[in-house]
Amino acid sequence: MLENINREENLDQENEASNGEEDVEPQRDQPIRDNSQGEGSSKKTHRKRKRSTDSLVSCLERITEKLTEGFDKSNEQMAKVAESIMAPNQKESENRRKLDEELSKLTFLTQAECIGAGIKLVNSPNHMEYFFTLKDADKEEYLKHI
Repeated sequence: MLENINREENLDQENEASNGEEDVEPQRDQPIRDNSQGEGSSKKTHRKRKRSTDSLVSCLERITEKLTEGFDKSNEQMAKVAESIMAPNQKESENRRKLDEELSKLTFLTQAECIGAGIKLVNSPNHMEYFFTLKDADKEEYLKHI
């Protein structure tokens, strides 16, 4: 983008040098008479030349917009990364609550046995996942084996 600004400035300087009017800008509403057609005259007005600072400002505005878009995208991506890091911890926490509910439903276990089975299952995520897939009738046998 800065290269485009430099090119514009160089072109402006070349145009000024070729016209021999380096620091003189045409006035805004000065009419120019053109009698080339022979009949009547037409009035043309010069427009003020766009300054290089104007193009610099617009270039900086575009850069700022691009940076803002980039920051917004990176914020979204960081939120996804944080979520993916936290997801396993949330799943483990949810499984522990679910395990407590499942063990309290089992009438064949005493309170002490529920706590002991819970400790063993929490320490082995594979055992815990398999425990949740079992039918209630099979859970007693499974707990006896672990």
